[in-house]
Amino acid sequence: MPADAASTQMAELLKPVIRFVRRGGDPAKAMQDLADVYPDMDTALFEEALSRAIFVCEMWGRLSATAETAPVGK
Repeated sequence: MPADAASTQMAELLKPVIRFVRRGGDPAKAMQDLADVYPDMDTALFEEALSRAIFVCEMWGRLSATAETAPVGK
């Protein structure tokens, strides 16, 4: 599957998740909303995917911060 097609599919799949996160509020309510949207979802797989996504975001943030504070030319 080409990367563009996979990206489009993931964006569609994640629309409810993004909506719940943007809404903010109670994490337990957000998890219940997700369970309602994806009733057959394997939560262990979701937790693993979420952990990986958080890790990537943290690394990206650290790399970006390092790049912004690094002296020019080094």
